[in-house]
Amino acid sequence: MSFHPLVRTEELHEGFRLVVELNELRLLLLQVDGETYLVENRCGHFGVPIDAGEISQGCITCPVHGMRFRLRDGAVDNRPWEGCDPLRVFVLIEREGELGVELP
Repeated sequence: MSFHPLVRTEELHEGFRLVVELNELRLLLLQVDGETYLVENRCGHFGVPIDAGEISQGCITCPVHGMRFRLRDGAVDNRPWEGCDPLRVFVLIEREGELGVELP
């Protein structure tokens, strides 16, 4: 596993969003209600990006289909469509003032 720094911790603020590509993964780093999350930037229904989705009550909503995902664990919070996978959620690591992720 290799550490991939994403952002300096002092750059984070409420409403922060950053789309990053690492190892062929499209990731979304965001800060909501004082919590920082890293999820795959891909709706589990058709794979469309979710970075423009509305955020409320700890969830992000797919701007295309209205599927709502919990940021803390990626679970689908509503079911407007069947056959939707949860969001992949990644553990963030802080090292020397940088926030990042370990990936193979």
